[in-house]
Amino acid sequence: MTEHPEVRGFGRDEATCLALRTGLSGLNARVDRAPFRGMLETVAREPGPKILLADLEGAEMSAPEATRARRGIIHPDTLLIVIATDDSAQSVRACYRAGATDYLVKPLSAASAREAVTMTLSDPDAPARQHAGRVVACSGTAGLGLSSLALIVARGIAHAGRTVLCVDLDPVAGRARNLTGARPNLALDVTLFRLEVELQAQDEAEEEGEGSVDPALTRTEIDTRLAVPVQPGLGLVAFPAPESPPEEPPTGRSVQRLLDGLANQAQVVLVIELSEPDVQMAAFEAADARLVAYEPTLASIGYATHLLALLEEPQSTTLIECHPRGPRTSLTPREIMQALAGRRPDVVIPCEPPLWARAGRGCQLAKDTRPNPP
Repeated sequence: MTEHPEVRGFGRDEATCLALRTGLSGLNARVDRAPFRGMLETVAREPGPKILLADLEGAEMSAPEATRARRGIIHPDTLLIVIATDDSAQSVRACYRAGATDYLVKPLSAASAREAVTMTLSDPDAPARQHAGRVVACSGTAGLGLSSLALIVARGIAHAGRTVLCVDLDPVAGRARNLTGARPNLALDVTLFRLEVELQAQDEAEEEGEGSVDPALTRTEIDTRLAVPVQPGLGLVAFPAPESPPEEPPTGRSVQRLLDGLANQAQVVLVIELSEPDVQMAAFEAADARLVAYEPTLASIGYATHLLALLEEPQSTTLIECHPRGPRTSLTPREIMQALAGRRPDVVIPCEPPLWARAGRGCQLAKDTRPNPP
């Protein structure tokens, strides 16, 4: 056993300790099983390692508070990798603010433990890997090419070396699956259904005074298995092509729970095709950033202004003007600004058919959006 290990790990249960020992095999590491209080006492007595992996389960306080307590007794140069059961984006971000270098969710795998340690050792100043990613919700009228625009952005993020998930929440049209040529499976449909069942069980437990039900599904099924790969770094989460319209479309609260879980699976989550009003508002409430797109027609501008009026702090929403059908419009810039109640667009996407055609494999947007012949 190493007397002064470079990597120190603590697990509260045998399964976590086994994952740590297997994942850290061959490294200058030591792993012990100890409860949270015992771990604090042990670490306070030992020389500070380069990396400490700390299981926070059983701390009798929230994960961010436990992270802060742990951070307060270890050497300032020790890098802290937190192991916890709460995978909500809010909790993960709070742990980062409290001093965590990385965040691993239980049940822990040996592969994720080794990956976290090797990446931290190779680049201690690297940003957070794939946790608490930014959720960006996009909405606009049909036909302006928003799905294509989102996929262009997603491909650019992936090319830059980041991980991104594109989430298409339209159970019928599903334009993203056509643009990418991907074939989603039933995982999203099944997961949303089970999330709704779980949420209903929580409601019933609260009504009967039994407290809240542990949201186990978000920790076991909302992961990258929901996504089909499009290219390295880019995955698509979407419904399979339906044989008929769904009897029960997704609800807003199940979508919020879904996005909260996906935020810990990629650095960026782009949400598109928000066809149902309930789902649309739920996605916008769960998002870290919001994009509202319109083309310069009164109907499209009316949609955008109506949506902005429903949002809190609409000025924080990015407004995009798209020209997918042609460079000209029947409205003057002044008329557009008046229709937008004096607000100017933050971004203007010109009419560039080659740009739109880059969205996906065999994308026919430029052809599909030409003006109809007289």
